[in-house]
Amino acid sequence: MSEKPSLSIVIDSEEAFDWKAPFSRDHTCVDHFARIDRLQAVFDKHRLVATYVCDYPVVTQAIAVQPLRAFAGEGRADLGAHLHPWVTPPFEETVCDFNSFMGNLPLELERRKIETVLCAHETSFGAPAEVFLAGRYGLGPNSLALLNTLGLKIDLSLCPPMDFRPDFGPDYSALSSEPFWAFAPGELLCLPITGGKMGLLAKTGMAQSLSAAARSAIGEKMRAPGLLARLGLLDQMRLTPEGHSLEDMIRLTQALYGQGVRAFVMNLHSPSIEPGNTPYVRSEAELTRFLERIDLYLDWFASAFGGDFLTPMQWRNAHLSDDRLQARRGELPAIGWAEPGAADLAAQ
Repeated sequence: MSEKPSLSIVIDSEEAFDWKAPFSRDHTCVDHFARIDRLQAVFDKHRLVATYVCDYPVVTQAIAVQPLRAFAGEGRADLGAHLHPWVTPPFEETVCDFNSFMGNLPLELERRKIETVLCAHETSFGAPAEVFLAGRYGLGPNSLALLNTLGLKIDLSLCPPMDFRPDFGPDYSALSSEPFWAFAPGELLCLPITGGKMGLLAKTGMAQSLSAAARSAIGEKMRAPGLLARLGLLDQMRLTPEGHSLEDMIRLTQALYGQGVRAFVMNLHSPSIEPGNTPYVRSEAELTRFLERIDLYLDWFASAFGGDFLTPMQWRNAHLSDDRLQARRGELPAIGWAEPGAADLAAQ
């Protein structure tokens, strides 16, 4: 494949909350958007139009809406929708880990929550959202059909090679980062967040089972994922500056390029621009290094790697007649879903 590589940047634009604490409907603060210009300045430097996917607390508070609407109005950003069920009306479900994945909700409740954030998005920004990313990458068996029915053009929720079943979420470990049409060509495009497996065992038959064992409770206690990565045997990661070095990001990009990937999607969270909001940025010094890491990666991607910057919608429009997208749809394995226990069913 000779197609030039492209990069899209997607920001989960959401409220700040303690990632280690139980989910709460009360945590809806988006004050960190007062600092969003620091992140936007990095994109402006590279003439890159990032896509901010915005959840309900973001699209309903002026401190977030005003800068994002200005960026979009000036052609400096694209806007899409994002969904955290626990802070999105209607509030009918119990707040718990199981229900934090929108795809675990009853069909009609999932639909109404998606409709709520889409309606609020259009009210605040004056245009319908065409791009969507599920909070916690939490698609369920009904989600893609719902998004397609509601007129979305791109879903960014697939997150290979991650397996979220231990947290009651979906399993993307068998998927690749290749885009594909979810249904008919020209309808909903699935453009996964870029990620993959690397190392000597990455392409062997034991990679998936070894990865699952390493990330089990016992494996995590023994720090097996880090050990396998340091030995060069098996490492899996997403393309993100959160928790990964510049060298990690370049290494993943080069490895996936060698496997045929040409559409790259980098993902990060808006709260990371305020020190203390996420585990990845705890101080002003870490914030400076975080922004520098993004800057250096973008410079490398465009210059040394020879890639282009495209928004997800630009990528979709450029590939409407690409027959390979339809072919990939038939080759991809089904997404795995966590089986709920009795306590989870009672919490729904």
